[in-house]
Amino acid sequence: MIPTQLEQRIFRAVYQLLGSSLSTRLSQTGPGKKVLRYLSKNKRNLDIYCGINNLKLQLTRKEAEELGFIYLGLINPNETALIGHILSEGDVFIDVGAYVDAWHSLVASKMVGGHGKVYIFEPIFYRRLENNLKINKLHNVTLNKVAVSDKNGYSFLYKNNEASSLISHQIKNNFPKIKVKTTKLDTYVSQNKIKKIKLIKIDVEGAEMKVLKGSKKILNKKNSPDLLVEVVDNLLKDAGNNRVKTISFLKKLGYKVYTITGNGNLQAYKTKENQKINNLFFSKKKY
Repeated sequence: MIPTQLEQRIFRAVYQLLGSSLSTRLSQTGPGKKVLRYLSKNKRNLDIYCGINNLKLQLTRKEAEELGFIYLGLINPNETALIGHILSEGDVFIDVGAYVDAWHSLVASKMVGGHGKVYIFEPIFYRRLENNLKINKLHNVTLNKVAVSDKNGYSFLYKNNEASSLISHQIKNNFPKIKVKTTKLDTYVSQNKIKKIKLIKIDVEGAEMKVLKGSKKILNKKNSPDLLVEVVDNLLKDAGNNRVKTISFLKKLGYKVYTITGNGNLQAYKTKENQKINNLFFSKKKY
């Protein structure tokens, strides 16, 4: 059952009034669960949900709820706003690990326009993303069924229902492994003669350092791109990495680190106060 426009307006009003944390807790209460069950008999069916700027996503009801799209008409409000601040007509955006929604890429596609370009790398949810690009009629996006890593060739990717990773810690959870093609971002950018990359988003469930190491030529350039990187401590730990190593790696390349606050504003990262923040922004420019 697809929610009516009135239901979506109600969801978004409640979500914005209570905030994401309280809204999530409320949805887990007895009454909250009853309301959600009433609104959706089968959360695995794919439906099309409409969001801001007439962007649409084909999602299951469960995905739409967990991503917050059903409530807000967007995903990750602060990051969405930041992309709006950073990108402009003619820019290039690269999305490494787009999941089923590729929300950042959809927003970026609108921002960079017909003279810009968006490149997505997602080997597992490729078909889902194809559908989302088609329903939004986007023609400045290239979708690659390839995993980005620190080597060119093939590797095993471990998949669960909600994410996928090149990190073998997934084995202990008995997740299926899938052989996928891998590329270094340096190689892909060179082969495709991509110039002036403005922003790269990296969200690969703990394998972020592999992506960064395979992008050193790009990151070493004077006009190197800004980065939006996921740094979830437990996932990085399983990969033999941690946020300190990740931040140190990028600082040695000349990057400054920031946290993303309300409306996409940036603040200098503070090691002690910001340890639980999962998404960080890196730039060689001063913000």
